[in-house]
Amino acid sequence: MNKRILILLVGILATACAQKDPYAFDRFFAKEVDQVEQMAKIISYVYVTPPQTKPMDRVLPEHRAWYKGRIREFEMLRYHIDAEDVHHFYLLRPARSAQNNKRGVGGRFRMDEIGEIYDYEELWVTSIIPAENVRRFAAQFWYAYMNNGNVEMYYSIPEMVEFPNEQTYYDAEALEWRYKVSSMINPQ
Repeated sequence: MNKRILILLVGILATACAQKDPYAFDRFFAKEVDQVEQMAKIISYVYVTPPQTKPMDRVLPEHRAWYKGRIREFEMLRYHIDAEDVHHFYLLRPARSAQNNKRGVGGRFRMDEIGEIYDYEELWVTSIIPAENVRRFAAQFWYAYMNNGNVEMYYSIPEMVEFPNEQTYYDAEALEWRYKVSSMINPQ
């Protein structure tokens, strides 16, 4: 085989293998400073409230430094901005676990003209499981979400999805998962 053709084929193969994952976070936020800022914004919705802060105030810009200090505990597994400028994400986050297990959180939101999040909604939260399982589920969840618009097929598998379930829903106004009031309760 001609040496030039071989070099060309190797170059084409290397280029094809080097193409970025279309759902890689750094495709949308190339600079590390932008990634840190965006992650801090997202985790302020996903994570616990800073000390001496009201739960609804945790998303205010003055608390970003506290969240930036925790970014290394998180990992953005998938990210996409669609044609309508809706941001979709699936990330790995800390969970209360003696075994250092994690959770996966999937959701979506929009951003205003100054880059602040609004219309935030969590769509699913995995059970507390080993980080490698959260990462492994990422492909399944993301494929279902990107192709079907939801991951409802996994809701009935408690080993995979803890929220939502029959008793819970995401309250977008309160920015937290809540229990449904049972219509079966008959006060007397």
